[in-house]
Amino acid sequence: MSLHRLRPYTTVIMMIAFLIVVVTGIILFFAPHGPGGMRQWIVLGLSKHQFKDIHVYLGTFGVLLVFFHLYLNWKAIKKYLCCRSLCRKHPATWGIGICACLVIAAVQFGT
Repeated sequence: MSLHRLRPYTTVIMMIAFLIVVVTGIILFFAPHGPGGMRQWIVLGLSKHQFKDIHVYLGTFGVLLVFFHLYLNWKAIKKYLCCRSLCRKHPATWGIGICACLVIAAVQFGT
C-alpha cells in the first residue's frame, strides 16, 4: 500500500483536529482563571482540566500530522517554495509577509 493513498485521510483528520483545538482554545480563553476556577466550572459535561487535556493532546497530534502531511506532499511544497523570482504572486512571499505582520502586531499590541 502506498502512503500517498493516505493524503485525503491525513488532510481531513488534520482539519477536524484543528477545529477541535480552536473550539477548546476559545472555551479555555473564556474559562475562569485562578486556583478556584477549575473546581465548579463545567461546560458540555467537561471540566476545564479535561478541556486542557483535549486541547494539548489534539494539538500535539495535529503537529505530528502536519509533519506527515509535509512528507506526503513534499514535491508540491518544494514547487510552492521555489525561489526563482520573488514576485507578488509567489506563495512563499505571501506566507512570509503575512506571518511577519502577525508577529509584529503581536509584539506591538500584545500584553
